[in-house]
Amino acid sequence: MTTTENNEGDDEFQRFHLCLDGCKRGFLQGCRYVVGLDGCHLKGCHKGVLLTAVGIDPNDHLFLIVYAIVETENKNSWKWFGEELKCDLEIIDESIWAFITDKQKGLVQAIQDVLSGVEHRMCLRHMYNNFKKQHLGLALKERIWVVARASYRDRFAGLESLKEFDKGAYNWYTVDLISRCCSCRKWDLNGIPCAHAIVAICDTGEESEKFVHDYYSKEAYMRAYEPMINPMNAEQMWKNSDMLPVLPLENIKLPGRPRKAR
Repeated sequence: MTTTENNEGDDEFQRFHLCLDGCKRGFLQGCRYVVGLDGCHLKGCHKGVLLTAVGIDPNDHLFLIVYAIVETENKNSWKWFGEELKCDLEIIDESIWAFITDKQKGLVQAIQDVLSGVEHRMCLRHMYNNFKKQHLGLALKERIWVVARASYRDRFAGLESLKEFDKGAYNWYTVDLISRCCSCRKWDLNGIPCAHAIVAICDTGEESEKFVHDYYSKEAYMRAYEPMINPMNAEQMWKNSDMLPVLPLENIKLPGRPRKAR
């Protein structure tokens, strides 16, 4: 936790960061190196912003890694959070990591400053929420998701024209069972055999489940949830401290028009 000194000389809460050892070890042992970053405003009696870093467990569910409470959301607070996260996860080879974010205040620049070597991608759902303000329509929405799911560059522009020209060429792909990859790149991206790979696997008489990446295995799931997070004693059992209490954050006016009591 970090504090700042207010005008009266008292310590005032600034930031708090928490990474439970069980969450850290579970993520590193059993999850893919894919991290999502997001934040939201706290609207209780004490204001601030909650920042989170989550992963994806072997069952495709969210896995909490780190969270923090900061005074406001800007480049400085996101950069601080990124530095703490990098230290917690002991990130050295950034090229094997992928981060997914939206375009929140200062977040993109903070990633570039602290984790410049990671694969950084934007969350399409957040992007579309901004996009639809000026471009409405269900048909356009569906086309955007089709483009977003395209697993290789040529599919963006050439898929439909190729289908019209030669339907056989449209349905043709190259599968390599030894390297566990396909030219459609879906198998490469998510570790689960695509439809083309399953056809090739069936021709060999093998079971397609054997070609799924180890990240989806029961063993990986058990590794992710093996570390224990021990319960904490009640506040009445905490040790007394001689330090002065830290004052809460001053109320910060949130952006937007304030709500009226009716």
